[in-house]
Amino acid sequence: MTETQNRVTACLNSALQSFNQNEQYLISKDLSERCICAKFASYLERAIAESEFCEYVVDVEYNNFITVEAAGMSTPLKC
Repeated sequence: MTETQNRVTACLNSALQSFNQNEQYLISKDLSERCICAKFASYLERAIAESEFCEYVVDVEYNNFITVEAAGMSTPLKC
């Protein structure tokens, strides 16, 4: 893997570790995949915000193409 891939993987691992430590009840209660993914997204956003990739955002609607402006959101600022 490249150095960038390693750093992205570190963000994912950090988010996953935090999620697993704090949100096991979501899985134990057999909640929906959408619920679990949305909660994980919040942990991933936090990990990304604390990294060099802070200009990126997490979009749980990854399969729907929509512009930031059309969603009524302001464009994220760079760190």
